[in-house]
Amino acid sequence: MRRVGPHRGATAGYSLVELLTVVGIMGVLSTLALLSVPGLFNAAQVKNAAYQISETLDQARTYAMAQNTYVWVRFDSAAPTGIQLQIQASRDQSLNDVSANMVALGKTLQFQRLALNGNLPSYGGRPAASAKISASTETPTAIQFNPEGEAFLAQGNGSTETDTLNKCIEVGLQSLHGQLQDTAALQIGGLTGQSVIYRP
Repeated sequence: MRRVGPHRGATAGYSLVELLTVVGIMGVLSTLALLSVPGLFNAAQVKNAAYQISETLDQARTYAMAQNTYVWVRFDSAAPTGIQLQIQASRDQSLNDVSANMVALGKTLQFQRLALNGNLPSYGGRPAASAKISASTETPTAIQFNPEGEAFLAQGNGSTETDTLNKCIEVGLQSLHGQLQDTAALQIGGLTGQSVIYRP
């Protein structure tokens, strides 16, 4: 005798329309996610560069005070793909920064796909800066620390250099391929030499 069990003619599962709908939704979500990845990368790159430059400035200030000398942190935005930072100290503890009197402190730092921007919009409660370092600066620009730890904006080289003590010096950073959220402002107090980072 045959037993009669549950009807198994139709198997449980998803229809083709349901599967295509899920695949379509997943495609749209993955496309949106991929479009936001470069923006996240640009923002992280600017943030990391700002912190690295801030640490470099702090180390230059500490060296100037510990060695009772002058230290220059030079910004070069002429590199086609980014910013270069050179740290140099005076050999004879004088303010004379001609190349024969200078000693390099470490390697030249390079920040790819970043630019100096002296016209960042206001954000993050950032105070107005009395001096800005930007790519449009025609003469070589540096932040110079004296033996007391004060920060000066130094423009020019050697005998043509002018050193100005400002209340606040700002270094604006922006991704070459970014938007407003891909920026950072690094402000250095003239009297204290301390740096603060502002981000949107």
